[in-house]
Amino acid sequence: MSFLSDLFKRKPKEPEPPRTRQDMEDSLSVQYVETYTIDTAQRTLQHSFTKQRPPQEEEAKQLKEVFDLIASVPQGQKLLDEVAQGGYEFFFETTRGANDGCMYAGTKKIMLCPCQHSSIAGLAATAFHEMTHAVQNDRTKGKLDYKCANMNMADQFKFQRAAEAAAWTEEAKFAYQIRDQHPDVERHVAKFPMYQAFAEEMEKSGDMAKAGEACFKAWYGYKHYQTAYEANHVENISYFIGQGCIRKEDTLAESMSSEDVLKNVFVSDDIKQNISPDFLTSKEAFSVSKEAIERLENTVKLYYKDWKQDPSLHNMYSYETGQTYASQEQPKEAAAASVRLQEPTKIIPTEENQSSKTDLMKSLTKLDKAAKVKRAAAAKAKTQTAQH
Repeated sequence: MSFLSDLFKRKPKEPEPPRTRQDMEDSLSVQYVETYTIDTAQRTLQHSFTKQRPPQEEEAKQLKEVFDLIASVPQGQKLLDEVAQGGYEFFFETTRGANDGCMYAGTKKIMLCPCQHSSIAGLAATAFHEMTHAVQNDRTKGKLDYKCANMNMADQFKFQRAAEAAAWTEEAKFAYQIRDQHPDVERHVAKFPMYQAFAEEMEKSGDMAKAGEACFKAWYGYKHYQTAYEANHVENISYFIGQGCIRKEDTLAESMSSEDVLKNVFVSDDIKQNISPDFLTSKEAFSVSKEAIERLENTVKLYYKDWKQDPSLHNMYSYETGQTYASQEQPKEAAAASVRLQEPTKIIPTEENQSSKTDLMKSLTKLDKAAKVKRAAAAKAKTQTAQH
């Protein structure tokens, strides 16, 4: 009996040791595209396959130098520690593409593309940005992945936009702090209005909180990003909705307050102090195109046949009118009601109003006869005048 008890007795699982920066360095792999050519009698066919390989010595050295540069400021060391503890891995993308880097929330992988950068300093700026996204994802328990679909769609927009604006603000602070030792980091971000706003405020006041506020708000005012990220966020939200449906989760049922959004999207405490939660639902930050709303609503209807409209999107503002979509819908309803009020009222005959109606008709008949007599007399007089 004791043998069987010992055999089936479950031993408590030992906790895994905390992950470190070295673990992230050791995780590095390299993704590349390999193309095969097949010659046939008719034509030559090419097939491309994405593959992974261990890093070469020079590539491993690149990642180490990126981490060294990031760790040169306290904010960077804090970021490295938090990302390492989250269990994230790194890989390099050797194919030149549209992205400098990317954070894959579901698989906890961070991609960097060295061929998109002219220096280790520029690569470090991108790594800093993507690692900030990793922290945001962990703090919100996967809200940058499919679990984002648990929130109503307006709050998904609010959170994803703030996550990007905050990552940019953290990157701007990092670039500003090390611009003297590593000017290439600043050169990598200097052309963007977000960094310009941050640097200008720092030169003016030296106040990190004011600089953080200026940078954060500049992200929302950058027209190119408004268009690009709206399309990106619509794609993300549509994907998350599909994933939530597959997992049979209570999609679009939760909300995230603006206070919680700000609490979770920043790594640094000093650069968010001047940002009001109310800003996240202002016209500047909470506007969306009609096309985006229609696409998302059609996506939800595709997955949920008995879905009822998510009213949260209609609380967002229109880029064109500056009003909420809900307020634009109300005047239409009011106009319809006004038309209904202007329709002639049907009089139901009663003993009281029937006699009034009869008297009125008699009076109108008398007036009509009198008018006819006058018109006849006038016509006769006109004829006689013409004859003379």
